[in-house]
Order: sequence, then structure tokens, then C-alpha cells
Amino acid sequence: MLEITNAAHLSINQLATDLTHCFEDYVIPAVFSPPFVSSLVRTLTMDLLNTIVGVKDGKTVGIVLICRREDRARLGVMGIAKSHRRQGVGTILLTKAINEARERGEKSMVLEAIETNAPAIAFYESLGFSITSRLPGFTGSMADLGEPADIREINFAELGCMLKNRPPEQVVWEMEPGTMLQMTHPSKAFEFEGLGVGVSPIGDDAMVLRTLSLSDHDDERKLVSVMSSLNRRYPGRTIKAPPYFPEEPYKNLFLGLGFEEMSISQVLMKRDL
Repeated sequence: MLEITNAAHLSINQLATDLTHCFEDYVIPAVFSPPFVSSLVRTLTMDLLNTIVGVKDGKTVGIVLICRREDRARLGVMGIAKSHRRQGVGTILLTKAINEARERGEKSMVLEAIETNAPAIAFYESLGFSITSRLPGFTGSMADLGEPADIREINFAELGCMLKNRPPEQVVWEMEPGTMLQMTHPSKAFEFEGLGVGVSPIGDDAMVLRTLSLSDHDDERKLVSVMSSLNRRYPGRTIKAPPYFPEEPYKNLFLGLGFEEMSISQVLMKRDL
């Protein structure tokens, strides 16, 4: 019999182990280290008390990690153990998560799914979710884009205020003000002529673009200057914009900088509660 509980009693180490188990042989296999899980819980506002965990014979066989902000919920991570897939476990757990979010008074639930994972998208659609936008990722070089500028380093609270003024369809959960407020060193935020960026250096050769707050005026020129300036601080790095930037308005902007679209893209899905 499937027992349903929450994740509040799980240590970060155990949660990492259970998530890795539930993602075995997934479309994109994932290994969840304790530091990575701890970062997810902090930055994405994961609510472990309201996270749904399925247990059978004393072992975790499914996890629906729930994030919450204001009157919205987000399915942050969902994984079902290989031995229990296609047996209705996912439907039971996610249905419970949806019902509990509605009972808490939340107005909507969102999630991201890999665009090529048709079975997963069909599953979410069967539970009332619908695609609202495409989320491609991009990669390119910061070098030789143009003239560097005198960019201003700001704190993430200021960047969060800039993002709060952006249209909601431009700012998904991963790049929202609430996420930015939890960013820590070595991540940094910068502003140039009303355009704001949040970045995280990864290793010695890559830079992740965490968020981008547009200014609605001459943004391609401004972003060229910002990228060129960042190249002076972090020379020779590849810049990666992960697949959570909505296709409109970001795709043309990144392609205009000579970036290439990544092979993996996501779709944003939403269900009103």
C-alpha cells in the first residue's frame, strides 16, 4: 500500500538520496547532491512541509517538491522511482499536491517540463495543466561582442526591485525577485542604463546568466556592453542562459548577440486552482 507523507522529517542528505533514486534512468538522469538540494530549497522557496512523498515498503517511491510564493504554487521537482512508474503513483501524488494547494488558498500552480518529453507533457495535461510559453536556453561567448561599459555592481535586492516591475510573462519562477533575494556569493548582480543582470560564475570557464531585467529601450546594445564588461572581469568564459527564459522577448535578443540555442528546451505549464 502506498503511504503518503511529507518531506519535513527528511534530512537534506536523505532528500538528496531519495531524489536521485526517483530520477534513475529518467529522460535526463539527475544526481542530487546535498549542497545542490539545499540550494534548491533556499533559492526556489521549496516548502518541505507541503512537499508530497510517496512511501512503499518503507522506501520512498515518489516525490513532488512544492514551492510556494504569495498565492502561487510551483511543482519544483517531481520524480517517481523506476520500479513504480506507469502504475498511477504520479497521478496520486500530484493530485494530492494540487488539492492541498487549492485548500491553502493558492490560485495557480506552475511547472516546467522538457519540451521533447511528450509523455510527461501529456501526463500534466491530463491533470489540467496547459502550456503557456516555450523556454529555450542559449549559450555563447562574452568575448568580442562590443565595447565594454561602466557597469554598476548592485545587490540582489535592487535587482529584485527591477524585476518586480517587469511584465509577469517575462519573469518565470527561476528568475523572479524571490529567487534573486536568495542568491549568495559568488553570484553577482549588475546594472547598466536600466538593464539588470544576475550572474553566477561556474568553475573557471563558464558563467550562468541567472536573470535578466530588460529596460524596454535599446536592450541589445546594453546587453552587448554588459557581456563585454563581464568578459573583462571573467575573461574567456562561455555564458549560459538556462532554459527558463521565455521565448518572447528573449530569443531574438540572445540570437542577436550571436548566441546559439541549446539542444534542451522547456515549456512552462500552468493550472488554475
